[in-house]
Amino acid sequence: MILEIFLGLLLGMMLGMTLLAVNVRYVIEVFLTYLFLFWEQKSMRLLLKQNFVAHKRSNKLTSVIFAMSIGVVIFARVATQIVLDSSAYKDDPFIL
Repeated sequence: MILEIFLGLLLGMMLGMTLLAVNVRYVIEVFLTYLFLFWEQKSMRLLLKQNFVAHKRSNKLTSVIFAMSIGVVIFARVATQIVLDSSAYKDDPFIL
């Protein structure tokens, strides 16, 4: 019962973080453009910003796929660790 609640909560958190990443994606793109390309001319940064706008749909899809794949890896790791920890406690009743 507790495990199902925890897994449901973990899946909800993964979905929420993915939606947050989708909504702040453009802000992060612009920030990283200024951070890593501050020495470039203004025209180059403008060109990159226009590129972000032109490829908005594919960038959005890529960021969702990346966020979900990272979330699935973290979810699998946590779920596996919970199962291994619970089986260790079942084998040794003296572990507090």
